[in-house]
Amino acid sequence: MTKPEFTIDIHGNIFCDGKKMKPRSDGRGYLCFTHKGKTRKSHGVVCTCAHGPKPSPNHVPMHRNNIKTDNRPASVNQYG
Repeated sequence: MTKPEFTIDIHGNIFCDGKKMKPRSDGRGYLCFTHKGKTRKSHGVVCTCAHGPKPSPNHVPMHRNNIKTDNRPASVNQYG
């Protein structure tokens, strides 16, 4: 079994190999971070960790409370 690339906590913090990722604004109000030269949106990583992979490429993670910076697993819907 493969170790997951990222883990999360109940506050929406993202970790890789025990190291907390440092989020920043993407300029549109969402949080993102860079890992291995690739920019990742925090809510997408949290959604995948909490709810599994996207059912299809057309699905996008959504914030239940419409607060773009609230990436707690309880606040990020599965997919819309």
